[in-house]
Amino acid sequence: MINLPKTKGKILLNENLAKYSWFQTGGNAEAIFKPADLEDLIYFLKNIDKSIAVTVIGGGSNLLIRDGGVDGVVIVLKDNFKSINLRDNTIEVECGLLNSKIFDFAKKNNIGGYEFLGTIPGTLGGAIRGNAGCNGNEIKDLLISIDVLDLNGDIKTYKTEECSFEYRKNNLPDNLIFIKARLKADNKKDTQEIQKVYDEMLEKRKLSQPIGAKTCGSTFKNPKEKPAWKVIQELGFQNKEIEGAKMSEKHANFMINTGTATSKSLENLGEMIKKEALEKQNIKLDWEVKIIGKKI
Repeated sequence: MINLPKTKGKILLNENLAKYSWFQTGGNAEAIFKPADLEDLIYFLKNIDKSIAVTVIGGGSNLLIRDGGVDGVVIVLKDNFKSINLRDNTIEVECGLLNSKIFDFAKKNNIGGYEFLGTIPGTLGGAIRGNAGCNGNEIKDLLISIDVLDLNGDIKTYKTEECSFEYRKNNLPDNLIFIKARLKADNKKDTQEIQKVYDEMLEKRKLSQPIGAKTCGSTFKNPKEKPAWKVIQELGFQNKEIEGAKMSEKHANFMINTGTATSKSLENLGEMIKKEALEKQNIKLDWEVKIIGKKI
């Protein structure tokens, strides 16, 4: 049995991870740790056996968990780490908070620029890790700085310019845990104007994306040659289903679990598309969905 430090937070052993991904597939975690607060998380990291693998997940809106599950301990931040405060022209927010809640807070305080974030599923931590964006906006445009924890339990702060943001990524080490961010709050707007912009963005999303489906959003990053959806469409994979895994009829770059898919069938469909894109169009597609765990 895995031996973990005594903590204030919850520790769950051999817990199924399917409910932690929007695909609703995946195997078990050897252990899940849900820290009660930052102090609890720091204590855990400083006292855990360093031979035990540590994986951190947020809202699961962009996560494919393989059927073989995840060895070691999976740290889940979204159930706590949700505080948000306004200080001068800065929003201080913990990275386990949902993007939609950050938009609600900004609107309540007459702060514009967060309308796009309100339409993006998942938590702030995931949005920063993947430099999430839409409608010409990206999270890097709002970020001032971010506090991170390394796996030794030490805190460091990075300013936006130190993160080296690119399209759907930053260049911070993968093993850092994002805990708190400071975001811009100097774009004052009328609440009704904010709501109007948000409603227009949300309507556009509803018309073009399979809202309500078991999906993790964009499957592949857009290559430089053409949009990923166009590559998938041209290869004949739009609306194609294999063992419960399907590329959406509404948006070719959205992979869907129709109800009977496994993580293996979802990953296989994606790898099939990648292979044909390279062979038939000489285009390299990269996963935008994050894949963790063991194959079976």
